[in-house]
Amino acid sequence: MSQASLGLKPKGFSPRPSRSSYIGAAVDSMADELSSHGYGESADIRSDLLQVYRYNVPDAYQAARELDNAGWACDAALVEHLQDFDHYEWSAELTAVKAWVAASMLESIRPEIGAKVTLEVRVLGVRQPHLGEVVRIDEESAQATVCFESLGHVKKGLGTRGMVVDWEVIAAAVGAL
Repeated sequence: MSQASLGLKPKGFSPRPSRSSYIGAAVDSMADELSSHGYGESADIRSDLLQVYRYNVPDAYQAARELDNAGWACDAALVEHLQDFDHYEWSAELTAVKAWVAASMLESIRPEIGAKVTLEVRVLGVRQPHLGEVVRIDEESAQATVCFESLGHVKKGLGTRGMVVDWEVIAAAVGAL
């Protein structure tokens, strides 16, 4: 659940990094890796990878087909490397979010463990308000896990602990923004 999916725009804070702000870093990392395995120069690889990954993340086979159409000689080893793109993207996103958190000084909207929050949650295509409780805080990503018992989440034992929610979404829901 992201602030964008709820239509919330936090006041006084720059927006959380979007995919378009960090996809270049992910592509750079993968281009360097592919270059080190003899697939060409990083700069050349980067431009082709940006075309493949700019708008979506195809599976490795679809990415290889698109690179093949761009003139690459694709083989099983390349597909293996392309399967790792989600790792590069996740790492770039985490780096961007950590930098954003450090620069945004979000302490003022940090929820407390045990805080109650009502959020609209989409279940089977229907958006309804559900009361939840903050059960975990992640300082690095400025996110919290919210346990919605009405959705079957559990606080103890086996099962889903809750949904990961951006702090700014929680703050907007409780009127702190």
